[in-house]
Amino acid sequence: MVFNIVESGDIELKQGDSDTLEFAFTDESGNPVDITGATLYFSVKSSLDDSGYFFQKVVTAHTDAQNGGTEVSITSENTNTSGLYYYECVLVLPDGSRDAFLPESKAKIGKFKIHKGITSV
Repeated sequence: MVFNIVESGDIELKQGDSDTLEFAFTDESGNPVDITGATLYFSVKSSLDDSGYFFQKVVTAHTDAQNGGTEVSITSENTNTSGLYYYECVLVLPDGSRDAFLPESKAKIGKFKIHKGITSV
């Protein structure tokens, strides 16, 4: 596992690494939520004021939509440049409702830190 989501909801990984973030959506009772037809946006910016993204992943094909399962693949190209970035993860359901679910605090923007690596391959 390359990713480290710390208690604050921030994500840390090493420069040039790749990995997959897996999500399982459930309701308040812990039952799976069907996300068929939903779109997941994982957006990363260099600055909160940037109009463009450092990178963004848009997921419409989910690994197990009926049981709330999906994933976001982060490639080594996405993590090529070390630094401190900001992220948000938003799920948009087919009815248009939107939920920013990561970081967990609605009042917080998550930090996405790419630590400088030593080995260049």
